[in-house]
Amino acid sequence: MTLKDELYRKPRALKTDSLGQWTEMERRQKKLGAGLIYGPLTAVRPMPAWSTFGRMIISQHTGGLKLWGGRQMSLLFEVPELDINAFLVSPQEKYLVVKTLNDVSVWDIRTAKKIRTLGGLDLVDTEKWPITRFSAGDSLVAISHASLESGAPGKLFIYRAETMRVLQASATTTPMSHTFTVPGLKTVEWNPVMETQMAVVMELGANQGWKVTIQDIVVKDNLVHEEIIAQRNFLQAERLDLLWHPQGTHLVVKITKTHTTEYALFAIGTRSAAVMQLQVEKGLSAGRFAWQPSGPHFAVIFEDNSKSGDIGSTSEMRIYNIKKQLKLLGRYVTNATHLFWAPRGARLVATNYSKSTLHFYGINDNGMVVQLEKHSVPVTDTAWDPTGRFYASWVSALKSAADNQFRIFDLNGRELMNKQVRQLSHFSWRPLAPPVLTAEEMKKVRENLSEYSQRYERELKEQEEREEEELRRVLQDKQAKYIKRMRDIARYHRDKGLENQRAELIASSPWSRLWARRMKSLPAEETIMHEDVTEERIVQRRALN
Repeated sequence: MTLKDELYRKPRALKTDSLGQWTEMERRQKKLGAGLIYGPLTAVRPMPAWSTFGRMIISQHTGGLKLWGGRQMSLLFEVPELDINAFLVSPQEKYLVVKTLNDVSVWDIRTAKKIRTLGGLDLVDTEKWPITRFSAGDSLVAISHASLESGAPGKLFIYRAETMRVLQASATTTPMSHTFTVPGLKTVEWNPVMETQMAVVMELGANQGWKVTIQDIVVKDNLVHEEIIAQRNFLQAERLDLLWHPQGTHLVVKITKTHTTEYALFAIGTRSAAVMQLQVEKGLSAGRFAWQPSGPHFAVIFEDNSKSGDIGSTSEMRIYNIKKQLKLLGRYVTNATHLFWAPRGARLVATNYSKSTLHFYGINDNGMVVQLEKHSVPVTDTAWDPTGRFYASWVSALKSAADNQFRIFDLNGRELMNKQVRQLSHFSWRPLAPPVLTAEEMKKVRENLSEYSQRYERELKEQEEREEEELRRVLQDKQAKYIKRMRDIARYHRDKGLENQRAELIASSPWSRLWARRMKSLPAEETIMHEDVTEERIVQRRALN
């Protein structure tokens, strides 16, 4: 078998690898399922899928879901629910939410037990997924029952995640089925970092516009109350969309009006929030918006309505800095439809799947935008690895029957790898585990980095000296043991007379007798060993120039 045949040979699962057997079974059936809706997105994605921090893999089966984990990725437990069409793993991997055609159930992953089944929810409208929204620390769950008419009151349910019981807003003799009644409630979004902070979107009714409120949900003695941080009304708005910064420091509100689009950017403080306005010129419509996960930048794609239908690039991508004030860093003509920031670092990829283009951008140490590599390759999906050092693109068999492959690029866009894979379903990087240090501890380390560096070098030097001393001691012990052993052997030989016996055996051996006879047969001068001594000296030296 050649190396190429070995590389492209169909992998066979080990008998002890249950997850491998499952994937091999799916491969042998020569069919790929479309998958499920999972995570915060509403699109159907292929299975299996990683959990939040990559500790588990969730796979789809006829009888429900299976969770795999541990060093060998063995089966942890099964979720025996029929007709599952969506699921969600909580931010801290403590809970699993499963949606079926009939209800929504919440499972405790640590105990592998169902906590509660929730009824009376809208299971038809996929745009309302995820129905259950967990706070950053998995302690609270919010479910919003939006009002059907503008301005009509909606119901906001706040649950304690451990028991999935509704928390009350006030101590009353007759407990209410919900926590808060919110006029014109549409949706809520938790801050991805701050445990109790959420944003609420409300449609107030005719001639009153829409409203966004940023508030803290304070729980004390099993009672909940709201502490408003900031609120803002948006007149003449037809729709509001929210997107939190992954670090929880900012919130962007997309205001869709009849003929224009605007962005309101909230800089979140402890007790207040500053608002910056990003106006969109007439004739432009806002497309994709993407926060830089690890920095103060964001990028937006604006589509030029006057050029719709034209051949070539009809959109413009703009990159902004929002660290101190809103600042435009650069604008670039593009045909991209999707934006992907690296999870760490300052790299951005603008992609267009239909036109098979990838364009890499970067922000240097001076805060300037740099255009990097540009590629035109077959692609249906892309993803950054969790470290932000590699970028993968692939052609899924679920979207394209031909040329199924994946490519790996470095952070600057240089292609590192390209491999053809028949019936490639999807490509998925394993997520990173959460950092061991807290944000305050990491800040303290950065502030005292020089001190820690000196201490590290000192401890490293002491450790190397200890290792050298230990190695020296081991060698000395080994040498002492060897000398003692040799002396014991010599003493034993003397006591037993083995040296004389050895000399007699050597003298009586055929080789010794043959060598003695040969030496006697040689002339005397040939039996003497000679050493030639030569001397080299300078006889004369002449000048050549």
